[in-house]
Amino acid sequence: MDAMLCARCKGKGFCGKTDCPIVASIRKVRTVTDKVGSDFFGASPPSVFVGRFGYPQVFTGVLAPAVEGDTSVYDDSSAWFSGGYSIEKIFDLRASLINSRVKSDVYRSGSFIAKLQEIALASKPLDIEAKYDRPIKPDVDVYSRVAPTGPRGDMIRLDVCDNPKVPKFVDKIVSDTDLKATDAVCMLDGKSISENHIVKLLSLGLLGEGKGRKLVPTRWSITATDDMIAKRYIEDVRGFDEVGKFLVFSGEYLGNHFEILLMPGTWSFECIEVAFPKSFWSAAAKEPIVYKDYEKYSGRKSYASNVAGGYYATRLPVAKYLKDKKIQASVLSLREIYEDYSMPLGVWVLRETVSDAFSKDPVAFDSLSDALSYMKGRLRLDFSVYLGKSDLLRDYRCQRRLFDF
Repeated sequence: MDAMLCARCKGKGFCGKTDCPIVASIRKVRTVTDKVGSDFFGASPPSVFVGRFGYPQVFTGVLAPAVEGDTSVYDDSSAWFSGGYSIEKIFDLRASLINSRVKSDVYRSGSFIAKLQEIALASKPLDIEAKYDRPIKPDVDVYSRVAPTGPRGDMIRLDVCDNPKVPKFVDKIVSDTDLKATDAVCMLDGKSISENHIVKLLSLGLLGEGKGRKLVPTRWSITATDDMIAKRYIEDVRGFDEVGKFLVFSGEYLGNHFEILLMPGTWSFECIEVAFPKSFWSAAAKEPIVYKDYEKYSGRKSYASNVAGGYYATRLPVAKYLKDKKIQASVLSLREIYEDYSMPLGVWVLRETVSDAFSKDPVAFDSLSDALSYMKGRLRLDFSVYLGKSDLLRDYRCQRRLFDF
């Protein structure tokens, strides 16, 4: 089962669930779309979205609810996490975001794209007006790596009613057309520009060298941003001393449970995810489904296609913690996805949960066996499955280390 099944099903019961949040949200959205018709006014959080289907001809749009004022919470995953928002609450927020869109060539700009770029630059909500070629209908789009979005309206006009408030450093980086995208992303991160803002800039073709700038589908931008920032952190991490003990960090949110182990050793990272029956990722399965990706000291040479975007969303806060603490480690991340996670909300769930886990004191052990015993007691899956699947643990146990001599 994947996110596209939800998009096709629209509450018809393909997954067997009777409490589908899509159906509940569409009922609420219908009251909004009936009022909007073909003319829209609202405040964008700000938020933009670049699709990927039909690439390089893609739909690009601005997301906004049909309300005025401070709408930043509609696109603020940190606020959702810190506020302990439920799946239903997040889904309702996102389902009320109307996607005012146009079909665009990723290599070409125009008046619509210029206005969308204004919105992507902004750090505060701003009012927009849009006119559609026909009245919009209640609908919800569900994705695996991106938070859900609401009804779509094909624009024939877009007006940005406010002057966007653009951070000075963002304006400086965007204006530098000689700066490579990777350097731009990492420099923005170094100035504490939120990852959400960086993703929007990258998606709307505002970063990178002049002639190489283009629109980038949002889901690709999210993974690319996670990857670029983490790689820059890891460059520093490889030069630090190894962690002295076995450290275990734990985190859980919306049915996603993490146990993350830092082991004395040079940088390596393994991400194992287990989707339990009745969770979103394995609704029809009778047994837990296991996904795994792994990188050694030199890093990955190919895309982590098994865990996919979740691999990069998990690795980023791991690398940030090691960089901030100035330590190096071999890292094993175990994620169990329970039946509570009934609807995909995007990889931000992983990034926020893991970041929160690293904000707390770890449980420290002198031996690997003690650390694994502790983790075993906190996980549902038979731990022998993890032991059998983990390349990192196999390599770690077989490797002759300096302190063994």
